[in-house]
Amino acid sequence: MPLSITLPLLGKGGDTRDLVISILSEEWPLTAKEIHNRAKSIGKNVTYQAVHKAVKLLEEEHVVKQLGKEYSLAEEWIQKIKEFSEALAQKQTSSEKALNPKAEFPATITVQNMIELGYLAIRFSEQTYFSSGEPAKEDLAIAHWRHTWPGVFMVEKEFERLKRIFTVPHFVLVQGNTAMDRFLAKGLEQMGAKVRLGEDCAGTQDVVVHKDFVLYIHYPSKLREALEKEYDKAKTEKELDLAGLQQAVHGNYGPIMVTIFRNPDLAKQITEETLARFPKQTK
Repeated sequence: MPLSITLPLLGKGGDTRDLVISILSEEWPLTAKEIHNRAKSIGKNVTYQAVHKAVKLLEEEHVVKQLGKEYSLAEEWIQKIKEFSEALAQKQTSSEKALNPKAEFPATITVQNMIELGYLAIRFSEQTYFSSGEPAKEDLAIAHWRHTWPGVFMVEKEFERLKRIFTVPHFVLVQGNTAMDRFLAKGLEQMGAKVRLGEDCAGTQDVVVHKDFVLYIHYPSKLREALEKEYDKAKTEKELDLAGLQQAVHGNYGPIMVTIFRNPDLAKQITEETLARFPKQTK
């Protein structure tokens, strides 16, 4: 069974549960009323009912524990977060060799979930486009995805790095065209990406092109099944279950294999074929 860890989104995308976690990480134990008062004192417009509901949900998820009328963060959850962070740091360190421009290619990097994959993608893009200053005018990025990548779950610091990366023109083809795909695509377009949904472009692997580099991303079958379930769940934006998708992208369903090739001819071919599907944006 995949490991399920509730991670706080402490940036702008955080909800009331994240606010509760943030407050209890600074002061504990507190009653629900005291948590609500702390939230108001830092300018958060949230009702007591919303705080109480969030506390109870976190208790069900074993993120907080109750002693009498007071709540604090659960030691087991804190330990899981510590282990997750240490494992992620170790994987990031071990992948630096493969991200080195002087590394031998092809190179393969293994990550355990889509959040780790996102961090890897950010670092690779930064190293490709910004290692010598600002990107060249002719630089652009290409992506072929089965579903729109859920960058909405990045914490604020990483999200700011992501926005900088999207100053490089991105042309994205997405096979899916679900309500979730459309919702996430809007976020990418707001950052400047050109996105076409419902394209015949991806199978079991996603493909990304950065300059001369071609990245093939292979997802384990259990993760693909979990993602398909979440992306297909809603028919309209009002029915979107972002919490369910968040659990899927944080879950450990088996290793995600990223194979990196340095092949200028292949990169050029994929880029030209992709740009041909964006005639109005590339004239």
